[in-house]
Amino acid sequence: MKRSASWAKVEVPQKAVAAVNSNPKETLTHVGQKRLCRGLLKGDLVYTTVETGSGYIATCSFSQELSSTLNIHEAIIGAVAPTKKAAEHNAASTVLSMLGVESEPNTKRTKGPTNSATAQSFVGGAPKLQAPQKAAAAVNSVPKETLAHTAQKRCGRGLVKGDVVYTTMETGSGYVATCSFSEEVSGTLGIYEAIIGAEAPTKKAAEQDAASSVLSLLGIESEPNTKQIKGPTSSAPAQSFVGGAHGGIAITDDGEFDGTEDYKGLLLRQLQTLFSGLSETDLIYTTQPSGPASASWQGCVQIPCLEEMSTYKPSWSPVPSSGEIVSKKKSMQFSAFAALRTLSTGLRPILPPQSHVVPRRAKNSPCQVFALFKPRGMTTTMSTDPLKGGRDMAAWINSIMPGLKLCIIGGLDKFASGLLLVTSDGHLAQDMAACHGCEKEYWCGVDVASDVDADALVSDTCSLLLGGFEIDHPHKEIKMFASAKEARQLLPEEQAHAGLGEGAGAQDQRLLFSVTVDIGSFQTVKRMMDAAGAPPVTQHLERIGSLRLADLQLRKPGTHIELSGEDVELLRSSCASGQVA
Repeated sequence: MKRSASWAKVEVPQKAVAAVNSNPKETLTHVGQKRLCRGLLKGDLVYTTVETGSGYIATCSFSQELSSTLNIHEAIIGAVAPTKKAAEHNAASTVLSMLGVESEPNTKRTKGPTNSATAQSFVGGAPKLQAPQKAAAAVNSVPKETLAHTAQKRCGRGLVKGDVVYTTMETGSGYVATCSFSEEVSGTLGIYEAIIGAEAPTKKAAEQDAASSVLSLLGIESEPNTKQIKGPTSSAPAQSFVGGAHGGIAITDDGEFDGTEDYKGLLLRQLQTLFSGLSETDLIYTTQPSGPASASWQGCVQIPCLEEMSTYKPSWSPVPSSGEIVSKKKSMQFSAFAALRTLSTGLRPILPPQSHVVPRRAKNSPCQVFALFKPRGMTTTMSTDPLKGGRDMAAWINSIMPGLKLCIIGGLDKFASGLLLVTSDGHLAQDMAACHGCEKEYWCGVDVASDVDADALVSDTCSLLLGGFEIDHPHKEIKMFASAKEARQLLPEEQAHAGLGEGAGAQDQRLLFSVTVDIGSFQTVKRMMDAAGAPPVTQHLERIGSLRLADLQLRKPGTHIELSGEDVELLRSSCASGQVA
């Protein structure tokens, strides 16, 4: 490919390439994290590589925040190198030389023999950097133990269950672990998001990598360990779940874009594991020029099946650096690669970003409980069979905490919206399903003719609901008596919530009721409303016990949050105070 002469006009002095066993990219990542006082997000640090004919040249560019922090306001070009990876290291090394920072040694073994003689630059045969290299951390170090000691010292107490939590998932080629914290430890350490470590061959090694990533953010080295860890460990930089950070599960062997791969096909196959029956036409690819006078293109991929369920946004390819030519075809591959990064490195596209900010973890609780705002039209089932109406719910719940088996507490009709609970504790789910006495507040919309006296109808209906009816049992061939504990018309500020007024006919008026019961499900409430002569056309579950969607800050369908320990205990007490069916 023909290159313009501007590639040679690099005004920063080119220092020699670091020795074969150094890792400038990793060092630059650590420098960026320390100066920003947080983990790097997607787009904070971007490498773009192009072929020159005699090798590869990479540019390193930054987000606006990182650019201002480092005081580097332009993309930096590295020296020519024989491989893409080496070119990126050269670009990182050039940035480090501008910052006056030397790269740290890399413990990863490179293929082939290394030369202990003076390393030569890819550009002019310059000698290697003469700064003394720090020794790499020993393989037998225990980052988890060091992190636990650090948290204990900073909190001024011993750790309890839920303070530091490791979650491991299998990637197919190994394991990846995340490290998250209780609200107290999170505030003490100043880390307000879950941190993901590098891929490792074993679960134990993956957890050590996650702890090592946290320690790197804190600027702490791990202490020696006498226990041998099976398999190699990695000191890869910390990666955040927030915003779709780089790292985590590698798309390729080194987690970098490979021009020979079909990422569009890989993205389709990945999505088909969540949405059976998905075809190429269900993914929408578009392209646009990267600039007014640019010959390069930017690609975008839209995934409607995810966008319908949440605030997931389309994935764009990176903006080409100055002088780089990216074809339409390659830009679409870039956008598919970006989507795969999002799907596989922590950000769960089915959930909104707000769900990942300092999870309210149930401290000292043997289980985890999540509150979901179920949208209308989604079938409440863990089945992935489209014929049973499944797939969407299963994909959503499985994305909340991959690798953790969650079960649904109770249920809602397909066309009902509202509060839904899922938990890792099967006993809690069974207790709540069998419990009578836990209050549930349902909101129901009823359409009546516009000439009907609404006030009189509301008053009569509420009186009938409070008086009760003998209705058919929803699951048994018997009669049961059911009455409302409270029945009223919704307040004006409540009526716009959950879209209960949508779909009312032009000749009708919609009356909105709040009906609180302590027995049965929405089918019971629906039968009661039918018996009162006010069949509901819209249904919504706003409250279970003391848990209310508005109080949990769940205001949009498709969002979720993990319950605090206090909320979980309130749920347990409401079950204990009720009667078992």
